[in-house]
Amino acid sequence: SPEAARLAGVVLDESARLDRTVEEGLRYARPTQPRFSRVLADELLAAVAALARAEAAERGVALEVRAPEGLCLVCDPDLLRGALWNLVRNALQSSPANAPVTVEAGRRGRTVWVEVTDRGPGVPPERRGRVFEPFASDRAQGVGLGLPLALSAAHAHGGTIELEEPAGGGARFRIVLPAATEAS
Repeated sequence: SPEAARLAGVVLDESARLDRTVEEGLRYARPTQPRFSRVLADELLAAVAALARAEAAERGVALEVRAPEGLCLVCDPDLLRGALWNLVRNALQSSPANAPVTVEAGRRGRTVWVEVTDRGPGVPPERRGRVFEPFASDRAQGVGLGLPLALSAAHAHGGTIELEEPAGGGARFRIVLPAATEAS
């Protein structure tokens, strides 16, 4: 019956959500040692965008990806891709329909950065000091480990994450990697 099929879908969705929750908890409890390799920023961002396209389309959010050609990172691609995926997923969930989420990479001085910008409500001032704390999520569907995992990945690369409020509203999370992780 249609009702049984709907309930089966709900059970499968919830099972997948619980599986992700347990997996995120284990990753946070046991961070992995990074395995560095040379990666082109545009390829890394394209891989993250490919993961996010279906959710972006479902939410009616445009996903824009920009990286200079030839920008090379020396990073753990799995770790950095996971960090970016967490940032992109948060941005998609925060963004209103027809608003863009931008994923961009660049170079500034002796650092390389990758940032995710949304046009959602932004992070309230009273929450800014807590966004990277485990289990601090306000979302019903969130566990509160996405941002702590992203920060942990940035730290594993000798970098950090900056939170900004763009001029047009929303939030911008920027992973900044030091020159040591940049290909010369």
